[in-house]
Amino acid sequence: MRSFHCSGKVRSGCGIDSGRDWSDVESVLGYRAYPGTLNIKLTKRLPILKGNLIYDNFFECVPANVGGVDCHICGKYKLTNRRIVFVVAPIKLRDALNLKDGDDVEVFV
Repeated sequence: MRSFHCSGKVRSGCGIDSGRDWSDVESVLGYRAYPGTLNIKLTKRLPILKGNLIYDNFFECVPANVGGVDCHICGKYKLTNRRIVFVVAPIKLRDALNLKDGDDVEVFV
């Protein structure tokens, strides 16, 4: 059940996670993640959410949905009070949803 809905704009990242080996969090996510993230600047801050998945006491993943695709908002622990989020999915969301920088997108958490 989704507890939060927000909109935002797609933005470029700095490429830090594009080379990350997401297989180390595959058991937490439940799928092999595409190597890279979709970065979104939200119109309002991400609230405190319950039921977050914690990996290695450092990395937090929150189940989400973007454009009908089940995914996770991931980042360094703690993911609260954030406006820029990093979305991890089993596919390249930019291509699958035909997104480019500045496009509006809705996030369901």
